[in-house]
Amino acid sequence: MEAVVAMEVDTQNSSKNKTSEFDPCCFDLFGVTEEFLQVLEQIRVDDLSIQINFHENVKILKSSVTSRHDASNLLNSLSIILLHPSVTLHIVKFYRPLLIDLVSRWLLLQDQLSIDIISKVELVAHAFGLILPIAPQLSGLAFDFFSQSPSLFAGLHTHGKYLSVSKVCDGFNKLKDRQLLSSAYV
Repeated sequence: MEAVVAMEVDTQNSSKNKTSEFDPCCFDLFGVTEEFLQVLEQIRVDDLSIQINFHENVKILKSSVTSRHDASNLLNSLSIILLHPSVTLHIVKFYRPLLIDLVSRWLLLQDQLSIDIISKVELVAHAFGLILPIAPQLSGLAFDFFSQSPSLFAGLHTHGKYLSVSKVCDGFNKLKDRQLLSSAYV
């Protein structure tokens, strides 16, 4: 009988721990950001980092952690960094309880990125392509974003690319083309 009671108490405690793990109200934003910054130092970023002001946003994360205030700027920066394909899944792992908030901030991105609207749509599409299999509850936000944006394929015309067999075969090895096509698949 005691073993059954102990098992029930243990089950309740583990249930509480799992619940608080995904509860945004119990989330230690600054503590998790400290852990994330340690992991971020080991990740290699590419040329895309210039387009999304990656290093500037990382500085904002560091200063917010140091001062332990300005959570709004920290979340804005995380939202922008979430667009970087090398970091997207790491942010999903660390900030899962806040994922809806981070992704919804993409709807408000206006002048925070130094790129044209088509490139922004491509970045967001690629990020959704990585995130939606893990967090399908974000599909409503994806629908909202893409209903307010130009077509994902507008970039093919804008960048001087047309969908002909030879161009697709020649350019498929380019990372941008692969990202665009894999994002469109999702």
